[in-house]
Amino acid sequence: MHNYKKLSLTLLALLVAPAAITIATRGGHSQGNAGVRRTVTVLRRQEQLGQPPTAQELAAAQDGPQPAQQEREFEDKIPKHLPIKVKVKNLEKVKNLNNEKWLRDLEIEVTNTGDKPIYYLGLSIELPEVKGPKGHSIGYPLDYGRLDLSDFRNRAQAEDVPINPGGSYVFRVPENWVKGWEGFKIKEHQPDPRKVQIKFHILHFGDGTGFMTTGGLPVPNSQVSCKGRSKADVVMMTATLAQPGRAPDSSLQLLFPSLPASYLPVIF
Repeated sequence: MHNYKKLSLTLLALLVAPAAITIATRGGHSQGNAGVRRTVTVLRRQEQLGQPPTAQELAAAQDGPQPAQQEREFEDKIPKHLPIKVKVKNLEKVKNLNNEKWLRDLEIEVTNTGDKPIYYLGLSIELPEVKGPKGHSIGYPLDYGRLDLSDFRNRAQAEDVPINPGGSYVFRVPENWVKGWEGFKIKEHQPDPRKVQIKFHILHFGDGTGFMTTGGLPVPNSQVSCKGRSKADVVMMTATLAQPGRAPDSSLQLLFPSLPASYLPVIF
């Protein structure tokens, strides 16, 4: 029985064998490419080793190795010390550069990895390669919770629903902002981005403590009234308070500065 298996494997190796075929190809019109000889390795049956190369083998020699397919890159810029974990749920779908509806399909899941409930959370997705008419970068805010809680002086109320420890929330870009992006692409002749960054801005535990700015600075308390102000203004004001004499994070000024008002309900 053992000799029978050994004989079968030997016959299979003789029938299908790798063959290195050297093919002389014409390298265009330049002398530097003339007479270039390329070697391709193919699997052939033993009786086919002496035959000339097929059209498919010639094409492989002419074209050479195919480059790896490029994909959209999602960069997690969330500071590691924050009690949240970010995950792009349908990554295979949205990283495909051929998917023109990627912003509609984008789902960002945030999990509370800490031991305190999160009552307000402000993130953003930013497109660093896409510039508006004035040269500003474009981004989309992602907010969870009541806007009043972006002011650290305010406290959570009984009707506020937090992201509890171990719980998760899935962010999606609102439909009107998706339509705004699609209209902006057409008007400004912009391609879909190859890089998308996920950034942090505000986290409020609802008790006056939390974190702020893209660097995730701790907030013991805030003495600034933020009522009626945009989220970007809120973060910039609290950042200035926390770091006297130091300018706020400039990236917070890059949300929607260049999109026409007709495209968007809010311009930060």
